[in-house]
Amino acid sequence: MGKTIQEAVAEKIANSNETVANTVIDKLAEIEISRRVEILTRAIQKQEPLNKEFKKIEGKDDITTYVGGAEVKAMSKERYEAIQKAKENVEKLQKAIDVALTENTADSYNKLDEILKKLGGAA
Repeated sequence: MGKTIQEAVAEKIANSNETVANTVIDKLAEIEISRRVEILTRAIQKQEPLNKEFKKIEGKDDITTYVGGAEVKAMSKERYEAIQKAKENVEKLQKAIDVALTENTADSYNKLDEILKKLGGAA
């Protein structure tokens, strides 16, 4: 008959260095891939509310005065700064997404994750 099942199992385990190494490599790669997918998903989901916030205030005056009976609309410094900040947030997030997808490095995804945390998109 040959080897017993136990002997065959023991032999397979003894010769499993490459299998173990490949399994560990696959699992670690899958962990990093899952992390990147999660970060990118959160970033894309964060784009919609940022774009809505920007469009809601973009170019909208918040002060109305009257000069010689004519209505004159203007923008306060606070409104102007809010528009600039909203625009900056939209652009910063889009750029970070583009860089992460183009470079596909751990560093680019870490930077995207940091931007999300600063924008309140850390889940």
